[in-house]
Amino acid sequence: MIRVLQTSEPASEELSEAVQWYEARRARLGGEFFDAVVVVAHLKRRPGYWKTRR
Repeated sequence: MIRVLQTSEPASEELSEAVQWYEARRARLGGEFFDAVVVVAHLKRRPGYWKTRR
């Protein structure tokens, strides 16, 4: 599966560093972290998402 996440250059670098940090702790943990970030980013785009959360 190809995952696309558009970010600014500084955010992209920070995300890459975070993925590497998690991956160094445990194999595939970096990928799991990235997947979670992508899910939240897509949820944020849903109309009314933040209005229904408290």
